[in-house]
Amino acid sequence: MLIRFKAFTVALIFCLASSPVMADSETLNSSLILSGGLSKAQNACDSPWLTYGLNSGGTCKETHTALRLAYNYKFTHVWGIEASYGDLGNATGEGISTAYGTPATWSMKAIGWSFAGTAAVPVGGGFSLLGKLGTVRAEFTETIHTTSTTGQVMQGITFNGVPITRQNKNALTYGLGFQYELNKQFALRAQYESFGKYDMYGSYGISAPHIGLSLISIGAVLKF
Repeated sequence: MLIRFKAFTVALIFCLASSPVMADSETLNSSLILSGGLSKAQNACDSPWLTYGLNSGGTCKETHTALRLAYNYKFTHVWGIEASYGDLGNATGEGISTAYGTPATWSMKAIGWSFAGTAAVPVGGGFSLLGKLGTVRAEFTETIHTTSTTGQVMQGITFNGVPITRQNKNALTYGLGFQYELNKQFALRAQYESFGKYDMYGSYGISAPHIGLSLISIGAVLKF
């Protein structure tokens, strides 16, 4: 995740440096946005993998800190497009392994790309209302890690002989928020983003609540 995030950052900085828009100080159509906040992977703690791998009585947390980096280009004063990459959600659990009776940890992580059309409507006083609608490509990784009584690492727990290790899924995404202009080049924004709901276990013949991903964040905006 960190390597991909760094690569995306380098790519965006290269685009910023090579953009002809920078030569025109009167036209600032592009923005680079770094956002951080609190993500939620709703219903992740209902994972049947968690139920199977860890005894009841453990702990599970569906919220986690998240970082995303985005590039926005405005076609008009209001309308634009945005591409972003980073955390979508992360849930973690701790308990006792049902297989070995030793301490175990479980995690579900989702990262991915989002592509959306955007709108920014000025409301006065330097504030604008923000909205976005688009698609998201989420990459889920779910793991259980523990050691056996002999010290071996237990990996590859399966349902019906099929390991649940990584899944890529698509969904709709939308966001709402506001932005405050500090000056012509810098702004602050706060927003809520929904990254969709996902059926993670239906293909395995297992009924479980869909996983809903969302993020509340604040961000710094650099316009160029």
